[in-house]
Amino acid sequence: MAEAYHKIRTEWAPAPSGCPVNHGFMPFSPDYMSNPYAEHERLRKDTTAFCTEKLGYLVLARMEDVSAVFRNPDTFSAETVEDPVLPIWDAAAEILSLADFNLIAFMSNRARPDHTRICKYIPAGFSATGCVCLNFSSANVATPC
Repeated sequence: MAEAYHKIRTEWAPAPSGCPVNHGFMPFSPDYMSNPYAEHERLRKDTTAFCTEKLGYLVLARMEDVSAVFRNPDTFSAETVEDPVLPIWDAAAEILSLADFNLIAFMSNRARPDHTRICKYIPAGFSATGCVCLNFSSANVATPC
């Protein structure tokens, strides 16, 4: 059987050696959600990168660092970009683990050369003509609340 589309983490990797750990950062908290800009301004003053204890991820606080990661796919993988960040409900885990529920990775979580091959078709969908078609199509299926 092919590898599962979503990988469910059961344990967090330790923080990289020498990387500061932020014990309180939680981007899903009400305070953060109401004003993420203030939090990021504070974070950039404290450090440029840290490991968040609550999520088990490395967080970059400066856009220059994020851009550098995006420009270096040989070192940094996008494979986990669509994986759940927080623990998922048991019912969802059960569905994701079914043998016949195995979604195929698309562009956002594919490595080169697949990512590059798929990426060249995206601009056509967002051209002026493509956007008109998308708008027409969404108007036909949308229902007012």
